[in-house]
Amino acid sequence: MSQQRDARAARAKPPPQISTATAFAVSRDFDLGRMTALIIDDNDASRMTVSGVLRDIGIGRVKSVRGTQQAKAHLKEASYDVILCEYHFTGPETGQDLLDDIRRKRLVPYNTIFFMVTGEAIYDRVASVVENAPDDYLLKPFKPLTLETRLHRALSRKIAMLPIWKNLEEGAVDKALTRCKLMVRDKDTFWVDAARMGAEICLHLKRDSEAEQFYNFVLEAKALPWAKLGIAEVAMSSNDAERARSSLEELVTESNAYVDAFDMLAKVYFEEGSMQRALDTLRRAVDATPVNVLRLQKLGTLSFLMGQIDEANAMLSKAFRLRQGSRDFDPQTIVLLLLLALARGETPKDMERFMAPMATLLAAAPDDRRLRNLKRIADACLAAAGGDRSGAQEGLRDLEKRLREPGFEFESAIHLLVLTDRLSPLGITPADIPAMAKTLSRRLSVSKAAVELLVAAAGHQKELADAITREHAEINAKINDVMSRLLKGDVDNAARGLVELARATLNARIVSLAENLAAKHASKMSPESVRMVEEVMRIAAAAGNTGSSVHLARITDARTRRLPLDIAKPVQAPTAEQATA
Repeated sequence: MSQQRDARAARAKPPPQISTATAFAVSRDFDLGRMTALIIDDNDASRMTVSGVLRDIGIGRVKSVRGTQQAKAHLKEASYDVILCEYHFTGPETGQDLLDDIRRKRLVPYNTIFFMVTGEAIYDRVASVVENAPDDYLLKPFKPLTLETRLHRALSRKIAMLPIWKNLEEGAVDKALTRCKLMVRDKDTFWVDAARMGAEICLHLKRDSEAEQFYNFVLEAKALPWAKLGIAEVAMSSNDAERARSSLEELVTESNAYVDAFDMLAKVYFEEGSMQRALDTLRRAVDATPVNVLRLQKLGTLSFLMGQIDEANAMLSKAFRLRQGSRDFDPQTIVLLLLLALARGETPKDMERFMAPMATLLAAAPDDRRLRNLKRIADACLAAAGGDRSGAQEGLRDLEKRLREPGFEFESAIHLLVLTDRLSPLGITPADIPAMAKTLSRRLSVSKAAVELLVAAAGHQKELADAITREHAEINAKINDVMSRLLKGDVDNAARGLVELARATLNARIVSLAENLAAKHASKMSPESVRMVEEVMRIAAAAGNTGSSVHLARITDARTRRLPLDIAKPVQAPTAEQATA
């Protein structure tokens, strides 16, 4: 079966290029007769009706499919100029779920026009609210003239924005941003679209104030939810959690449909340590999008951490069932399901069902450090479930030895602590609990929330939990001592003290403090101190430790961008020469 899938993948069309403009877009002649259309609807009568309307306006090449899975398979093989998709299907997946998925996977090129076909009640609930919006909505029943008018407007928008997309594809990000600014300045017909693109480019480039200007221009003209969300994202990027929280809480009060706001608000709550609020917010997000694999994993992971075992198992199991074809499926889900199964006393035979996807992922990326750590946890779970005490002991202690290795991040520590708690009743323990606690806490206690999560993961291991708390207090005392030198005006010694602490601990919070100190006081530091800060930043980045917030896969992931900004380069840290210039 896997060979057949590989063969199909080899035959599939390559990922669409953004600037692949169809003939009608290049010539601007809107020759509908040269266009192709795809109808996605599981109602036979509806498909026939929509097909008839398309032919009435001159679109001759029309293909119909019955549901979302057929649509995904079809779009891997062929491209269409226009897609008309029903919002409601008989299964749990909606048209919006399909749109999110195909755009995330880039199954459609930029020039494809996506219309969501919906009834009045659904339109009122989702139009202009969802983050990943279609090009337009068509309210049933619609006449040929309505479709033709909407199609011409969508084509005009695509043509107006095409140069910006071409710039992005070519890596000319500054040119794309300049085009956006000119369209906003001139109040071009599609200036709101340009403002949105410009804001996302600026956020990617860490130019927060410019991004906020774009969003404010839009909000002054019309209170669009995505612009309000953008303001909150600027606040988060600027580490203004209070302003971000306030904006997001206001936004989710206004509408339950803007689920990206729930994701961001849950992240704010999580990083603040307000775990119950984060959990409740993710529940609302899952209620709104019940088959979204990413959100199911977020809710399942946080439920697991908070001891909500039944909810964790339900959410993670559902995500596992829906994983096929999803780029959002995270192998951490497999590990959490194995830990849950181990606690229930399942046999290795019962647990093996989770291992096939892990093997497939490792075969595709054998050198991935994160995957290898997840596989080690999984193997230790299987060994313990099968009564292989020596195998479980060996797996646990192998993980213990890797605490300072690159790739051993916060989630790996959580998994190790939970595994330690699960294996303790079997008499399987780490080689040196105090040393393990010291290393974990020094490296990963970046905030009060982080310490609380580490302690919770330790479960019934009081010695381990107490040692983590104690080490965190000692780290805080050392940081305060070093920062007191800064208050006395001794910038150079404060920087050196932070660098020494960062080298000893690989603690991301300390690295962040050193980085911020160098950014603000570089003129008062010696070139050698600036180089030391740069060196420790590189060491921390190589170890996978960056930022001063708790980072846990999926819960704190960045929001998926609509634009292909993976080709653009974010602002880099200054060199020693630049910092001292």
